[in-house]
Amino acid sequence: MDRACDAAHRSGGQEQPDWLAQIARGVAAAALDDAGLDLAAFADTSARLPDTAG
Repeated sequence: MDRACDAAHRSGGQEQPDWLAQIARGVAAAALDDAGLDLAAFADTSARLPDTAG
C-alpha cells in the first residue's frame, strides 16, 4: 500500500505506517533496556507519541 493511500485511511492523515511506529517504539524500548534505564521513567514522554494501535 502506498503512503498516500495509507494516509488517506487514517484519522489525522498520518503518513507513517503503523508497523514503522511499532518498530520505532520497540527499538527505543530496547535501547533504554540496554542502557539499564527503566522504561516507566519515560512513560510521560511516550504518552505524547501518537497512538497507532488499532
